Amino acid sequence: TIDSEGLIQKVGRNSNNAISVPSNIHFGGWYVESAIPGETGLSIIAGHVSGKYQDGIFNNLKDIGTGNTFSV
Repeated sequence: TIDSEGLIQKVGRNSNNAISVPSNIHFGGWYVESAIPGETGLSIIAGHVSGKYQDGIFNNLKDIGTGNTFSV
Protein backbone atom coordinates (compact mmCIF):
# COMPACT_ATOMS: atom_id res chain seq x y z
CA THR A 1 0.00 0.00 0.00
CA ILE A 2 1.22 3.48 -0.81
CA ASP A 3 -0.16 6.81 0.25
CA SER A 4 -0.13 9.81 -2.04
CA GLU A 5 -2.19 12.96 -1.80
CA GLY A 6 -2.48 15.83 -4.22
CA LEU A 7 -4.71 17.67 -6.60
CA ILE A 8 -5.70 16.53 -10.07
CA GLN A 9 -5.65 19.06 -12.91
CA LYS A 10 -6.75 18.66 -16.52
CA VAL A 11 -3.96 18.28 -19.08
CA GLY A 12 -4.04 18.07 -22.85
CA ARG A 13 -1.26 17.77 -25.40
CA ASN A 14 1.79 19.98 -25.76
CA SER A 15 3.28 21.46 -28.96
CA ASN A 16 5.04 18.13 -29.63
CA ASN A 17 1.67 16.33 -29.48
CA ALA A 18 2.71 14.52 -26.26
CA ILE A 19 0.62 14.45 -23.10
CA SER A 20 1.38 17.55 -21.05
CA VAL A 21 2.64 17.23 -17.50
CA PRO A 22 1.00 18.92 -14.50
CA SER A 23 2.20 22.40 -13.59
CA ASN A 24 3.27 21.36 -10.09
CA ILE A 25 5.11 18.25 -8.80
CA HIS A 26 2.35 17.72 -6.23
CA PHE A 27 -0.41 17.54 -8.88
CA GLY A 28 -1.58 14.63 -10.96
CA GLY A 29 -2.64 15.50 -14.50
CA TRP A 30 -5.75 13.85 -15.90
CA TYR A 31 -5.43 13.59 -19.68
CA VAL A 32 -8.70 15.05 -20.99
CA GLU A 33 -8.86 12.71 -24.00
CA SER A 34 -9.06 9.68 -21.69
CA ALA A 35 -11.95 8.38 -19.58
CA ILE A 36 -12.91 10.34 -16.49
CA PRO A 37 -11.64 8.48 -13.40
CA GLY A 38 -14.40 6.19 -12.12
CA GLU A 39 -16.01 5.76 -15.54
CA THR A 40 -15.59 2.77 -17.82
CA GLY A 41 -12.45 2.89 -19.94
CA LEU A 42 -8.81 3.84 -19.66
CA SER A 43 -8.09 6.93 -17.58
CA ILE A 44 -4.61 8.40 -17.96
CA ILE A 45 -3.14 10.36 -15.06
CA ALA A 46 0.39 11.72 -15.42
CA GLY A 47 2.51 13.05 -12.60
CA HIS A 48 6.01 13.75 -11.42
CA VAL A 49 8.08 11.19 -9.52
CA SER A 50 10.51 13.80 -8.25
CA GLY A 51 11.31 17.45 -8.48
CA LYS A 52 14.49 19.44 -8.01
CA TYR A 53 14.01 19.76 -4.22
CA GLN A 54 11.09 17.47 -3.26
CA ASP A 55 9.50 14.17 -4.15
CA GLY A 56 6.65 14.31 -6.65
CA ILE A 57 3.09 13.03 -6.24
CA PHE A 58 4.01 9.62 -7.71
CA ASN A 59 7.31 9.07 -5.89
CA ASN A 60 6.01 5.85 -4.27
CA LEU A 61 4.36 4.47 -7.41
CA LYS A 62 7.32 2.13 -7.93
CA ASP A 63 6.23 0.29 -4.76
CA ILE A 64 2.94 -0.93 -6.28
CA GLY A 65 3.23 -4.57 -7.21
CA THR A 66 1.44 -6.93 -9.56
CA GLY A 67 -2.11 -7.53 -8.35
CA ASN A 68 -2.25 -4.37 -6.23
CA THR A 69 -4.99 -1.84 -6.81
CA PHE A 70 -4.75 1.90 -7.19
CA SER A 71 -7.72 4.23 -6.87
CA VAL A 72 -8.29 7.88 -7.63
